[in-house]
Amino acid sequence: MHGKSNKMAPQVSPAMMGPGMGPGMGQGPGMGGPGMGMGPMGPGMMDPSMVSPAMMGPQNAVPPVVHPTQNAVVNSYSTTIVPHIHPQHVTNVNHQMFKHLHYHPQTQSCCNEVSHQHFNCPGPGPFFR
Repeated sequence: MHGKSNKMAPQVSPAMMGPGMGPGMGQGPGMGGPGMGMGPMGPGMMDPSMVSPAMMGPQNAVPPVVHPTQNAVVNSYSTTIVPHIHPQHVTNVNHQMFKHLHYHPQTQSCCNEVSHQHFNCPGPGPFFR
């Protein structure tokens, strides 16, 4: 619904105004001074956006809601150099092999032997033709 509202804006007394806000100080429409009572809300009314905290009604307060602690992990890394020494000893063994080669040179000679046998044969003798 649009139109006029039946509610009246709260009235501000000079005691509720902050320093320098009394009548005649001229802080704009609806806040004292020459424009007092001539603001957009009508005569003697104050703009609702100009309400001071002293004009607000009592506030209800409840105990705070405490949430569980959230844990955050921050990893930091470092590098440490650890020298490892592995000593070695190398023994070079030189091996020498002697190969003894034995040769048996030979010479050859050829000898022809002739043997003779003599037989005494009785009888008339050989038959020759």
